[in-house]
Amino acid sequence: MRIFLLILTLFFSGCVGQYYHKREGIWNLGYSDTQLASDTWRVSCKGYAIAEDKAADFALFHGAQLCLKAGFPFFKIEEGRETSTTQGAGYFSGGSSYVGAYQYPNASFTIRGLKTRETSGKQVYESQFVYNSIKAKYGLKD
Repeated sequence: MRIFLLILTLFFSGCVGQYYHKREGIWNLGYSDTQLASDTWRVSCKGYAIAEDKAADFALFHGAQLCLKAGFPFFKIEEGRETSTTQGAGYFSGGSSYVGAYQYPNASFTIRGLKTRETSGKQVYESQFVYNSIKAKYGLKD
């Protein structure tokens, strides 16, 4: 059983470093998006054993990518939500035991791409600046 837990720990440790990827597979972890209008997307990132702000950063990074690809130099967050679920795991066998808790942060934002910087209302972000900043912060590749 200890070998199984060691393998599981190494598997998830490897995933954390390369975390920015499309949501797929049985774990359902990573980023996803849904286009809601020609200039609006819902972007999200569900993580495992990462900080909540990292999941939010990856969702924003993906939103900035979508805006740049669609020709929007600016974007604003129309609404957003960040949550985290804690799940426990453990085993008991022959006098030894293991108990742990795992965090599953989830960040979801509805963003709207803009051709020009609006001066009223919600905070407006520069798509290229957000993209470059988060890319550098986590050492992400193109």
